[in-house]
Amino acid sequence: MIGKKITGLILLFIGLLTTGCRQEIYETMPELPVNYTLMWNSPKGLIIQAPGSSVEVSERTKVTDYIGFGGLIIVHTIGATNEYVAFDLSCPLEANRQIKLQPTDNMEYKCPECGSRYSVIYGSGAPTKGPSRIPLKRYKAIRTQEGVYCIN
Repeated sequence: MIGKKITGLILLFIGLLTTGCRQEIYETMPELPVNYTLMWNSPKGLIIQAPGSSVEVSERTKVTDYIGFGGLIIVHTIGATNEYVAFDLSCPLEANRQIKLQPTDNMEYKCPECGSRYSVIYGSGAPTKGPSRIPLKRYKAIRTQEGVYCIN
């Protein structure tokens, strides 16, 4: 009798674990190449050197540049990490390369179409407001002697 109760409780526990609430994060944009260097001595390169700054790259500057699906947001984060991160410039909910995110006053980016907002200041790219539950697509950003090298 006690064995059946324990077995029942174990099955109930496993059932709760496998059917619990969870949000699935999935890619909504195609995987396109990223290979771009933001040079320190460029106008945008001078801006990005300050912690808490960000710049947008919506066009290639060289034939060998690749900027992902909709362009790049390059961020110099604040806090303990003080690192560089890069995100795609397109809203992951809209998944349309023509709809570019726009910077706000508080280091968030807003989609002009759906109104979703995304936090970039600490490097998360997480949605903070609006219908999107999908974070911004993130790319690697590496500090080099020449500038910030973004790749995927």
